[in-house]
Amino acid sequence: MKYLGSFTAAGLGACILALSTPALAQVDINIAISAPPPAVIVEPPPPPRVGYLWVSGFWGWNGNRHVWQSGHWEAERDGEFYAQSRWEESSDGWRFVPGRWERRDRGEGKHGGNFCPPGQAKKGNC
Repeated sequence: MKYLGSFTAAGLGACILALSTPALAQVDINIAISAPPPAVIVEPPPPPRVGYLWVSGFWGWNGNRHVWQSGHWEAERDGEFYAQSRWEESSDGWRFVPGRWERRDRGEGKHGGNFCPPGQAKKGNC
């Protein structure tokens, strides 16, 4: 009986260890809606902050209607650029593409690929 108790304790310990290990998963929900987003609200950006990038506001979707999400600061990341949140029209409606950091490929300009942050083209930065 002594061995059975040890085996049970060892098995329980292995189960606890397995359950405590973080699971790595990525969930991507892609929903198309028929209503196009309203016109973008132009918010004047705040004064620049060293080491941060201002991310413009955007229209999000709360499951029933569009909801404005105000702009916010993001800490800059070396070798990456921020792709703004946007809505894309597709054959089955409008799809939201959330903002995200992307790697800047070598030799593709200051902001990576064809991307140019809002207001930067007028300043000659793209």
